[in-house]
Amino acid sequence: MKREFSRERNLPAFRIDHDQLELLWTRLFESLGEGGDVFTYSVLTVHSKHEKLTFNSIAEFVDADLNQTVDNFSLSLRREDKYIYMRSGNRFSYFSSINATGPSVAWCAGVVETAVLIAQSNKRWYSGMMSLPLGILIVILFNLPFAVNVASMKWPAVASLSNRPALIAWGAALASLFFIWLFRSKLMPSALITHDHDETLVRKYAPEIAIVLALISAVLSVVQIWTER
Repeated sequence: MKREFSRERNLPAFRIDHDQLELLWTRLFESLGEGGDVFTYSVLTVHSKHEKLTFNSIAEFVDADLNQTVDNFSLSLRREDKYIYMRSGNRFSYFSSINATGPSVAWCAGVVETAVLIAQSNKRWYSGMMSLPLGILIVILFNLPFAVNVASMKWPAVASLSNRPALIAWGAALASLFFIWLFRSKLMPSALITHDHDETLVRKYAPEIAIVLALISAVLSVVQIWTER
């Protein structure tokens, strides 16, 4: 019985253009090796709200001229007993990932490392923030007023945190974190294929602008809380 090995790894958030996509696609396809007339396929699938588009080559993708940034896609390649599947994050898994299934551990590791290196070289600045437990932070911040009320019974000095400006600041901080958590797949997309020649500066950096404003609001709100003590 022929043994089969598999390796999967999450990728850092990354942004690539058409040239970098071609490089990624070519290197992954080359890793399948020579196969003659054996069963082979190589497909890029792009998902949008209303349709699913498939492309058999980078030329087909470029010629389609989608004129939009793609943040939901997958790349599937197969030759004989070697299979590669790379995808962006989705509703079930926030992180993009690469999976390689083949005849040896070494081959699978090499494929995964190829994808990781390209993703690392195009890593987004917020990649490290994607692992933050925003849900836990929201729960903690939501319960902060209750903790303050309890603490003020024992330590009167803490009661100053219960005034109106502090509560407004608390609400702003909570709303900012909830906004980031609710729209994080758009504010901090796990993977992007861009059309840089069609993008304005504001459109290109819209997610970064939105998340920076939300973070500034959250930080200023926390500072307001503590200065009201």
